[in-house]
Amino acid sequence: LKHSAALRNNNLALASKCRGKIEKYLGKDSYRLEILDFQSRLSVRGANIQVFDAVEGVQKLINKIPNTLEKIKLIHLTLEACKSEFPDWLIEVHQNTTPTSLSEDKSAHRRLIAQWWYWRGILNPTNKLSHWREAISRFKLAECNNAATNLVQLLSKSL
Repeated sequence: LKHSAALRNNNLALASKCRGKIEKYLGKDSYRLEILDFQSRLSVRGANIQVFDAVEGVQKLINKIPNTLEKIKLIHLTLEACKSEFPDWLIEVHQNTTPTSLSEDKSAHRRLIAQWWYWRGILNPTNKLSHWREAISRFKLAECNNAATNLVQLLSKSL
């Protein structure tokens, strides 16, 4: 949490210090450290070339994450970084990584499932209406009313 806050505030020194502490706890071979490094590269991005390099480098990482929750989070982070130019491999990995193993009983899982439907609508514009309707419903179930309202507005503008 401290690492993410440091990146959001462009405090790279604190982010680096936090990463060091996390590395001591997890061990230097943890895939979670690679996720932190990817987040760091995205936070200091300037040129689109840097984003492209970071995104292409994350493909192997996504494939080795065993945890569905973390995998989907990283896929969504990568999609967000791409803006609207999504590599084919990223579209494919999103389609193949479904949130079916996530628990509807956990609010974090419900939010992630809603986000997954949102991104599905972005990546598959021919079915955007049905996917976003599902996302809106899921956001409401996750008690993310602002997200649901914003998506309703976005959907109505696109119609």
